[in-house]
Amino acid sequence: MTITGKIGFGAKVSGKIAVDPEVNLELEGKIAVFTRFVPRATLEKAGVVGAVGVVVPTMHWRDFEYFQNLGDFPVLVLLKFGDQDAGKELAEKLEKMDGKNGEIDGDNKILGSTS
Repeated sequence: MTITGKIGFGAKVSGKIAVDPEVNLELEGKIAVFTRFVPRATLEKAGVVGAVGVVVPTMHWRDFEYFQNLGDFPVLVLLKFGDQDAGKELAEKLEKMDGKNGEIDGDNKILGSTS
C-alpha cells in the first residue's frame, strides 16, 4: 500500500512502521506515523530516540520549516498545514500499515508498506 502526502522532504529510508507509537526508545529504527496532530516537541523526541522519519496528518508551517532546516530527517505531511487529525478513512489506511515493513520518501512525498 502506498500513501502520497502533500508536503514533505528528506531522504528515502526504510523501517518498520509504528502507527501512533509511544515515543520512547522502542521507536529506534522505525517510521513513526501519527493519525492525530502532534506538537513539534513530540516529533523532536521521535528523532532523538532514533525514529528514521515521521509522518503526520498536519503540521504547523513554522514547525515544517524548523525540521526542513535540520537536514535529511524525513518528514511527510499527508494533508496540509494546520493542527487537524487524520480523517477516519485516512486513519484506517494508516492503521493497516502498523507493524509492516515500509519506507518513507520525504522528497517524493510517499509512504509505502511492503509486507
